[in-house]
This record gives sequence, structure tokens and C-alpha cells, in this order.
Amino acid sequence: MDKIEMIWDNQIAADSFPKLKSLSVDECNKFVTVVPTFVLGQLKSLESLEAKACVSLKVVFELQPLIPLDGHPVAVPLRELTVSRLPKLKCVWDKELHRQVKFQHLRSVSVSCCNSLTSLFPTSIVRDLMPLEELEIRECGIAQLIEKEEGLLVPRFDFPKLTSLKLKDLTKLKHIYTGTHAIHCPALKTLKVDGCNKVEIIAHHTENDMPRHKQPLFLIEKVRAKIICFNSIVDI
Repeated sequence: MDKIEMIWDNQIAADSFPKLKSLSVDECNKFVTVVPTFVLGQLKSLESLEAKACVSLKVVFELQPLIPLDGHPVAVPLRELTVSRLPKLKCVWDKELHRQVKFQHLRSVSVSCCNSLTSLFPTSIVRDLMPLEELEIRECGIAQLIEKEEGLLVPRFDFPKLTSLKLKDLTKLKHIYTGTHAIHCPALKTLKVDGCNKVEIIAHHTENDMPRHKQPLFLIEKVRAKIICFNSIVDI
């Protein structure tokens, strides 16, 4: 739909979409965003969202300051998120969303072919991702997975339920976060890494002993998984 510019009118009535469970946007080339803030509070049943092949899309979840929420955080029931082939995508989540919106049910995130995307999660969003089980990122311009936000204390990057992490052709990826941080995934079963040559995957250091210039994905004592890296398999 090359002529349509948005899905939602900002004058839509409250509770217009209380039973909407799945939303898919495909080849809508004038879209700049998918879900603005003013409609998030109405999507009380949304479990699955897919956005792909929208050449102008810059942000999936956008905060619009002129239409603020009522001050109470909105819990979005989203479980699955897939974004693909969005060449102008700058961010999935607007960094300001953390003040008004919570994504505490997300189980699966897949991001691919988004060359303008330099990071995936704002620091504030990571605190809501305790239920995350599967994360896959392919062929993106990502340099770090988690973007630092001014004025926020850095939490531990714990993903207690993450069982599968797949990273492929992330040629700019250097670290998880600006600083000496690694992610902790006690339930991890499968880690696939291919074409991510700028990042150190495993380090044998403890957090306290890790050199400041080292920013690996994982610390060796925190991982008990089958790892597939560059076509070789290692159990640790």
C-alpha cells in the first residue's frame, strides 16, 4: 500500500481494538512508524507484531510528546516481535517509551536486514525483558546490542529465560554495551555466531578481573551451552 501513511487516526475512540491479537505490516512504503504511543494503551490483547519491507519506516514503537499517556505505565502484552528489511529503521523502541510503556511479556525477538539500526534495546527496555526466550539478529548495522541512556543506572544484563541467541553477519558489532559488561544467560542452550568478526564471544575472565578494553558477549563461567561459531561446535 504505497499511498497509505499510517494505520491509526489520533482521534480513534478508546477501546477501539481490545481484541486485536496480531498485527502485520508489509510493503507499506510511506509508513514512518507502526505503533504510536496514543494507540498503545488500546492494544490490550496484542501478542504478535511483524513489520517488514517498509522502505521509509524509522521506528516501530514511537512516543509522541504531544499526545502523552495519563502517567500510568501501560503494560503491552506483546509476545513475539519480528522486523525485517527496513533499510531506514533507526530504532525499534523510542528511548522515551520506558517512562510510560512496559514490555514485560516479550518471549521472541527477530530482527534482520536493518542496515541503519545501530543498537537494538534501550537500557530502560532491557529491564522488562526477563521473560525473553529467543533472540535472533541478522544482517544489521548494529554496533552494540544495548544503547546507553543518560541518567539511568546500568542494570545487570540478566536474561534468565533466554535459551536461544543467534547472531549472523553483524559486521559492526563490537560489544553488548558501552563499558565492561557481558550478558548473563543461565538457561542458554544454543548460541550461534557467524560473521561477527569484531566482537569477542567468550572471555575467561571474571567480571572483576576483566580488562577494561575487553567487552565479550559472555563470561565463560556464566555459560553452559552448545555454541556454534563459524561452523564449529563447542560444548562448555
